[in-house]
Amino acid sequence: MDENCWYDKCMPDFEVSKLKYVSDIITGNTPSKLNESFYENGIIDWVKPNNITDDYRLLKSKDKLSIKGVRKARVVPRNSTLVCAIGTIGKLALSEEEVTTNQQINSVIFTKINKKYGFYILVCMENEFKKYSNKVVVSILNKTSMENLKIISPSPIRQERICLFLDSKLSEIDFLISSKEKQIKLLEEQRQAMITEAVTKGLNSSVRMKDSGVEWIGEIPKHWEIAKIKYTTYVKGRIGWQGLRSDEFIDDGPYLVTGTNFKNGIVDWQDCYHISEDRYNEAVPIQLKEDDLLITKDGTIGKLALVKEMPGKTILNSGIFVTRPLANKYINNYLYWNLNSASFSQYIRTMETGSTIKHLYQETFVNYSYALPSLEEQESISCYLNNKNQKLGNVIQNITIQISKLKEYRHSLIHEAVTGKIAIEEMESYLKEVDKDDN
Repeated sequence: MDENCWYDKCMPDFEVSKLKYVSDIITGNTPSKLNESFYENGIIDWVKPNNITDDYRLLKSKDKLSIKGVRKARVVPRNSTLVCAIGTIGKLALSEEEVTTNQQINSVIFTKINKKYGFYILVCMENEFKKYSNKVVVSILNKTSMENLKIISPSPIRQERICLFLDSKLSEIDFLISSKEKQIKLLEEQRQAMITEAVTKGLNSSVRMKDSGVEWIGEIPKHWEIAKIKYTTYVKGRIGWQGLRSDEFIDDGPYLVTGTNFKNGIVDWQDCYHISEDRYNEAVPIQLKEDDLLITKDGTIGKLALVKEMPGKTILNSGIFVTRPLANKYINNYLYWNLNSASFSQYIRTMETGSTIKHLYQETFVNYSYALPSLEEQESISCYLNNKNQKLGNVIQNITIQISKLKEYRHSLIHEAVTGKIAIEEMESYLKEVDKDDN
């Protein structure tokens, strides 16, 4: 047996064969986008890699093909396994309905083994898919390489029992994961509510209030002001002609911060790119200072990071604004929490109404009105939120670790079951217990 084979060892009564001998593989395609009739009044999902989740679920596609479009596509029957073969190699899901796919997906239609068992086998083969993909600019797993991958299968009866066992066990694990993900969502909502309360109402619940006159703020303490970003804040972003190309990134020199370097509210310096001194010196307005507050304006807009412990000269890449207070009107930590509030989120949603472009324009950002207490109160609110957020963050991190461990267990369980490492007697005993509970 090949020592590098994904299944390592399996039961002696398992057969080993190539994927092409137990299945048909269909590579998807894209009916011409120039012909709108292929996509109007769609009747069948046209699946792309972003419809496949990391936990093997297939999401409904917004893109559908019409009857005309289906004639130009390759229809994949229900209970087929869809495998990403370009880009995110090996991400997969089981389709419970007929679908079509684009050319980034290879669909495996099992003909000689149980379709669900085949799906579980392919779940275990993600590393095999990556190993045999072409290492070019974008990884590609071609149909021929995929067809020649080795898989294993026991008797049809055992395949069926393995599927029943895994379906039941995995539903229990998925329920636990879902419950914990809901916990995190509730804690995140609780965190934002806490932040919003603090930056719009303050910490003294008995203080007299007044109407702020701003839709997304509501009432504020009587002695607070309403301020606008444009009157209180230095805001700059990279000008288009100064854009950097990836071939300008070097191993040493001034640091270049992108949105991907934002980690837990601060800049993570370890993964930053570097640029030349000349490129750094040509864009003085976006050279960073300690304690600057950064906000993303493209992609996932509104992500925030404070500049802390800056290791050397640093500058922004495109897609980010740098902000700093003017005339000592506020402390950056306070604005950080304000921009994390539901008030700012609501403002962005209001400004986005009717727009399909996810971009935070500078004019939109600088017209944001926010509640501004005294510097002393800002400090108190910031300290309060720093402490509370850290405690909530620790709880969320612990739950996240639990979810990660459950997902690792889920994958391990699938592997152990399909390779015969879980005895059939153990599976049968478990299934009998499940039947008792159901009855």
